[in-house]
Amino acid sequence: MTGLDIEKDQIIEMACLITDSDLNILAEGPNLIIKQPDELLDSMSDWCKEHHGKITFYSSGSRN
Repeated sequence: MTGLDIEKDQIIEMACLITDSDLNILAEGPNLIIKQPDELLDSMSDWCKEHHGKITFYSSGSRN
């Protein structure tokens, strides 16, 4: 998400993991990056920009 406010912030990435009752991973689904306009990404808080930069989304060219 671009922040924690579900009324204004947007989803930018989602993933799926299938686990058993002990939370052992049985299957990994797709990890999808959802394209958002640069204006939305630029308006993210500093914390979000730093966090998403660490996971390579924000700084990897995924913005394009």
